[in-house]
Amino acid sequence: EVQHPIVINAEYCPPNQKPFPCPESNMAVNVSDVLFVRVSGTSASAETGSFTCSKASPCRRLTLRHVNIAPASGGTGHFSCKRAHGSADDVQPASCLEA
Repeated sequence: EVQHPIVINAEYCPPNQKPFPCPESNMAVNVSDVLFVRVSGTSASAETGSFTCSKASPCRRLTLRHVNIAPASGGTGHFSCKRAHGSADDVQPASCLEA
């Protein structure tokens, strides 16, 4: 059981960043061609995965294959996506990646 099983956060802004909150920028980390294969286990929360990508540089070509993560408390988990594009095959819970 882990707190955050799968995370990509291209908008990370630590509280000690000046100014905080971080302003939107036209520069960003480029996240692409990331592959998650045969990942299984439990999550401490219902959010089993999170992909938060920047407006300036959305995440591209993210791939989930044979991923099965369930909330430790039972019930249905979910992925959270923001400007994340890619594909998924044999993934539980259902992926939120945009094609």
